[in-house]
Amino acid sequence: MTKTPRCGYRLLAAVLAASTSAPALAGEAGILQDALGNPEGLTVSASIRGRVEAIDGQFRPGKNDEDIFVSFRSILAAEYDAGQVRFGGQLRDARGYAQNAGTSVGKSDVNALEPLEFYGAIDLENVAAEGDVLSIVGGRTTLNIGSGRIIGRPGFSNSINSFTGGQLRWAAPNGDRLIAIYVMPSDRQPSDFESIRDNEVEFDSVDDDKQLFGAHFTRGDLFAGISGEVYAFGYDEEAAGSDQELLTYGARLVRGGAPGLFDVDMEAIHQVGDINYDAAPNIDVDAFFAHAEVGYSFAAPAKPRLFLFADYGTGDDADTADYERFDYLFGKRRGDFGPTGLYGLLSRGNIASAGLGVTGKPFAGTDVELTGRGAWLDEATDSFAKTKVVDPAGESGTYAGTQIAARVRHWLVPDRYRLELGGVYFDKGRFLRTAPNAPQNGDTRYGYVALTASF
Repeated sequence: MTKTPRCGYRLLAAVLAASTSAPALAGEAGILQDALGNPEGLTVSASIRGRVEAIDGQFRPGKNDEDIFVSFRSILAAEYDAGQVRFGGQLRDARGYAQNAGTSVGKSDVNALEPLEFYGAIDLENVAAEGDVLSIVGGRTTLNIGSGRIIGRPGFSNSINSFTGGQLRWAAPNGDRLIAIYVMPSDRQPSDFESIRDNEVEFDSVDDDKQLFGAHFTRGDLFAGISGEVYAFGYDEEAAGSDQELLTYGARLVRGGAPGLFDVDMEAIHQVGDINYDAAPNIDVDAFFAHAEVGYSFAAPAKPRLFLFADYGTGDDADTADYERFDYLFGKRRGDFGPTGLYGLLSRGNIASAGLGVTGKPFAGTDVELTGRGAWLDEATDSFAKTKVVDPAGESGTYAGTQIAARVRHWLVPDRYRLELGGVYFDKGRFLRTAPNAPQNGDTRYGYVALTASF
């Protein structure tokens, strides 16, 4: 067992000192747009985030029982709008420190000096209706479509997926929108521990062995202030010894919140296709995921919102011929399941979970969130969520445990410097305590502190 270094607290103090020095640098760089003379059509933005994470009571088999990770994420983005034509790009530098052998830190956490976006777009107005805009986009971009549960742009992760190819984006004044894509997902590099530990610069690779395509349509006002979404995305991947062809389609109903009103987020997703392994060809896929959330915002000074939620994602039943574990593809998890990074215990595969939460803005520039949820396995013989803990015999039950998560964010300077603190306590249930490969190290505790400078 690898323990957190005794210098962990000193590392925490060091990164806080480094992070609090970032605003001074950011304050000078805040004149970036002015320094360029505010040229017409050019928009430039940047951010720097320093974060310290620590975990105790690891849930992943074979990883450090205790771990600490210090990371810095820097983003520089620019776009030039020449009228009907736009060109843009984003450079992201995600680096990590303090990780030891046996850490869970990987390519989602470290991706040094990556040109994440470089694209061109043509914008056409009044194509199908007065005031609408059709954008034709080509190149490499990040994507966030609909709820982001299938194709999303996570904000908590240091490094994220980019996609190279073509897009059509249509938007009408009434809120109707259509997005169609044919892209190749990037394979983030490097992926080996030594290169990640050393923050080696290796550009992400792209090839036609991975293809993502499909469309998403939003009806801005379907009924009673509720918008509706329907979508279908195909994903083909070829790899040594295996390949898969998936069709993921779904529908969503959304109503935003306001003081004195209920808000709604209901989404159902079906996944079909086939997976081929050398040892087991032509396995049919039949998987499902659903999310339901209902909230109410009170007309009070602190803007409290109380909400109930539930998530259900199928797991693979060993007694059936089909493969039934849901694959969330390129979706983001932070909004539904809590922080990722060193944590990231919950995901959309083999899970049944429900809970409640509350959010609020008790002070100017401050927002808080507190959630609690129980979590179970859908299939007792499949691994639970993102843990890789499994009992092939199905004798460890289906109760995984209870998660309590909290987050506080505060703008030290509005729209410029934001401090964020968060933590999770996961009370392990019978499954995560007794499954054959479950770490025997008690409940999971996780915390982080981050400081972001935007300019």
